[in-house]
Amino acid sequence: MPSEISRNSSLSTLLQGLQKGLGRVAENAQKVASYSFEEGGTDSLAGVIVDLKAETRGVEAIAKTIKTVQDTEDEVLDILA
Repeated sequence: MPSEISRNSSLSTLLQGLQKGLGRVAENAQKVASYSFEEGGTDSLAGVIVDLKAETRGVEAIAKTIKTVQDTEDEVLDILA
């Protein structure tokens, strides 16, 4: 039972991180889409694009971690079956 609680807590934390990361990706994508060169310099646009790329990589890493957890659980269930 303690390992199940730990697993649920870990997955919950990963899913929360994924949700927050996706929110930040959406915010940065919106900033890029609505960017006006008249209002700001290319430095601020570059910063938003760098943030967007960093958040995207963070979301990809969390998604891969969730996939690994699911694959590991499936393998354990196969072994126990």
